[in-house]
Amino acid sequence: MTNCLLERDQLTDTGIVCKLSKRQTITIPKKIRERLFILAGDEVTISIIAKSNELIIQKNAGNTLENKMIINEKGAIRIPIELGRFLSLNKGDSFLLYLADHDPFILLKKLN
Repeated sequence: MTNCLLERDQLTDTGIVCKLSKRQTITIPKKIRERLFILAGDEVTISIIAKSNELIIQKNAGNTLENKMIINEKGAIRIPIELGRFLSLNKGDSFLLYLADHDPFILLKKLN
């Protein structure tokens, strides 16, 4: 992940709120998936920023040790159990969706 993550002025607040379902999934809106060229069946990586309630989702671009998940036909991805535990995620938790201005990733910030 790039240092751009630490530069909050390089993130665009989309005004979109995503909710965690009872199946530990979050649906990424179609217009966001299209902007990042993420299609059903694509593999994405999911990671967290240390000491925050933020998830990073980006299209998998090669070998990585990050958590890998597949986007389903409705644009949903399952949040890995270990990340859910680390962030104390529960059904119905909400996240604000941000886009990086220069890198193709999504930042999901958990609302308290």
